[in-house]
Amino acid sequence: MMSTIHYVRSSSTAFTEGNGIHFSERDLMLLGLKDENPDKEKSGILDNAWSLMEIMGVGIVDMKTWNWMYENPEANSCHVKTKTLSKSQLIPGTSIFHRSRC
Repeated sequence: MMSTIHYVRSSSTAFTEGNGIHFSERDLMLLGLKDENPDKEKSGILDNAWSLMEIMGVGIVDMKTWNWMYENPEANSCHVKTKTLSKSQLIPGTSIFHRSRC
C-alpha cells in the first residue's frame, strides 16, 4: 500500500491539483481566519463560469480550426492563422487577439 501512495504522490498531476484545489478553498480556515465576505459564493460561481468559458473557448476554436484545415488541405500557415483568428471572434473576451498579420 505504501508503494502505491508513494507512486501517486510522486507522479500524479491530478493528485497534486486535487490537493491544491482542496486546500486553496480553505486557505483562510487553515490560517485560523474567518472569511466574512457576503459575496463569496457569488464570486465563486462567477470564477467557475469564467474558468469554464476559458477552457471551452480554446476547445471550440481548436475544433473549428481543425475542421477547416481538413476541408482545406492546400492552406498555408497564413491562411490557417487568419482563419483561426476569425474563428476566435466567436469567443467572448478575445477581441485583443483579432489582429492578423501574415
